[in-house]
Amino acid sequence: MIKKLVVVGIVVAVVILVTGLGGHLITSVRMAKERAAENIPMTYQIERARDEIAQLQPDIEKNMYAIASEEAQLQRLDRQIVSLEEELTGDRDELLRLTTDLESGEEVFQYAGNVYTEEQVRTDVTNRFDRYQTNDETLISLREVRQARVASLGAAREKLNAVQNQKRQLEVQIENLQARLQMVEAAQAVNGVHIDDGQLSEAQQMVEDIEMRIQVRERLANSGTQDPGEIPLESEASEDIVEEVVAYFGTDAPTVEAIALSE
Repeated sequence: MIKKLVVVGIVVAVVILVTGLGGHLITSVRMAKERAAENIPMTYQIERARDEIAQLQPDIEKNMYAIASEEAQLQRLDRQIVSLEEELTGDRDELLRLTTDLESGEEVFQYAGNVYTEEQVRTDVTNRFDRYQTNDETLISLREVRQARVASLGAAREKLNAVQNQKRQLEVQIENLQARLQMVEAAQAVNGVHIDDGQLSEAQQMVEDIEMRIQVRERLANSGTQDPGEIPLESEASEDIVEEVVAYFGTDAPTVEAIALSE
């Protein structure tokens, strides 16, 4: 059974290679992925990118702690180097003093109220010198270690600063994209408002027709209520334009008689 499956798999692979179906499959898969990506809402993608950026913070804090710890270790190393330097300075002065005493040729020496032979002093000088050389080599090694750790610490600080700057830049870009997306959605919402112009014109025509009918009724109401078929019993008083003008301008205006006399 397994052999049959292997054979079938080989045959399918050969067919794909010979017919060129492999390239079509790859293209189809790629296009399907692109269509799937285009169907993902932009809001979701922005939130996903914001989450990815936020996930950088734990690593940043972890590296900040590591850098702070390294700085503390470096300070401790500096104190150790200073202490060893001071110790070597004192050991050197004592070695030179004992060596000078041995060069004097005396056989007995007195230090701090105690008497020592020349052989005892020589043995002490030998031990002191061995210890001095060991401490001196240790100091050289500590200085080299310090130099390497300072270089590593500087590189770590630069990398951390670069990551923090990139994170802040990405955050600004995300907020900018969010604002742009909101502007696009607002524009799409406005463009999505569709009003039937024909319906609007029809409503406007109806309003104009109603207004016209009301105007006609107003004119009929103002023209009087007398039936044009009835016989008038009294004649209408004639209107004198001069009297109308005098009445309009008041008593100070000249009367009709005054105007006639003046003529």
